[in-house]
Amino acid sequence: MTLVEHHLESVRGAAQAGDFEAAREYGRLLSLLPAEMEEADDEWPCVWWFRAALEGRPEDHEAAVLLAARLTGDADALAYAYGLDDEESEGDEDEEGSWARRNCERMRKEAQRLYEQVLRADPAHPGARSGLAAFEGAPFPVAPYSHYLVQGEYWSGTVGCREQLVVSDAEELRWACDHWFADIAGLGAYHLSVYASGERLSQASLEPLVRTADGSLDWSVITIPPLPGEPLPHGHPALLHNGHIAHYGWYSLDLG
Repeated sequence: MTLVEHHLESVRGAAQAGDFEAAREYGRLLSLLPAEMEEADDEWPCVWWFRAALEGRPEDHEAAVLLAARLTGDADALAYAYGLDDEESEGDEDEEGSWARRNCERMRKEAQRLYEQVLRADPAHPGARSGLAAFEGAPFPVAPYSHYLVQGEYWSGTVGCREQLVVSDAEELRWACDHWFADIAGLGAYHLSVYASGERLSQASLEPLVRTADGSLDWSVITIPPLPGEPLPHGHPALLHNGHIAHYGWYSLDLG
């Protein structure tokens, strides 16, 4: 069992016993995994734990920013999948499209409320300031933070999927990928990038990764450079080299 797995088991037990700080941390770790790993229903498991943390400690700004970031990322993915941000599509939707629009609007309103709530208490909070800027489409401030991005994209005909993980700890990256790639045979479509202040410093294919006898990935064949600057705060949006924004944690985006 890895250090991250030990930590996960520890905070899970404390969270289930009513520790609100542990609930936030347990939710954060779950946000690094694909939802199906925890048998999600309508919402990601991490969302439930972030809400539990905020219910017990409304002043927990990190929990609020983590929840707002997750809601924003989920809303963006839903909007992209259904073309909801295309002005021409509004008013010309079937029942499923209308459902998607309602849920997208609900998540974006809650995310905006959470960011604004944090900024009223702490106007300089970096995660809330950058999160609200990304949410509103305002010029995104280049922050002096570093992070890892694992991303893969694959297609079947005209239908594709992009999966990505934004994280700022190398051990958590390895742990999350061990779970993420458990049922994936070849990793040639996946790459690991290191970013600092929105600049991509390096990129490496994960194709050399193979599984060991215990089922874990052999990370000795991949060099994970240390982050060169201050790690990206939990929940803070990540600026990429192409000007796009990636959200903290694991996400999947339908393409095509």
